[in-house]
Amino acid sequence: MLKIAISGSFRKHFSEIIKLIYKSEEAGIDVLSPKKSKIINPGAEFIFLESDDTEDQMMLQLRHLEAISQSDALYVCNHDGYMGASTILEMGWALALGKPVYSKEGVDDSTLKFFVKTRSIPPLSTVKQRFHWDANEVVASLSVFEWWFANKLQIY
Repeated sequence: MLKIAISGSFRKHFSEIIKLIYKSEEAGIDVLSPKKSKIINPGAEFIFLESDDTEDQMMLQLRHLEAISQSDALYVCNHDGYMGASTILEMGWALALGKPVYSKEGVDDSTLKFFVKTRSIPPLSTVKQRFHWDANEVVASLSVFEWWFANKLQIY
């Protein structure tokens, strides 16, 4: 089973993150972190969830980084293009480990955009019609993992 971790702003976009967890699980993808839960301190600088068994912020961050290490990929929920410092740290962690990083929306940062795959890739049928490519040629240009992952989350 494919395993992913999801990063994003709990303060700004936790409802989007929860939707993504459900969508991933419905597609047969195991989300290692975060777990489905509820915020217990809305508006705080560091968000705690009902599922957290500690209030040690460093421990919680290290656990999420470990989940990224154990994942096949990192998915960034950057609703409205927002990515905070913690999310960028987690992206760097994933990239340093050689994990692919996907994002919900395009990345504006002039450097990060080279390392993050987004939903901006058109559907395969559009590519085939526009460029007269055979589907096998398009699939061959992607790794098997990327193709499977993208189809499961309907990225392409």
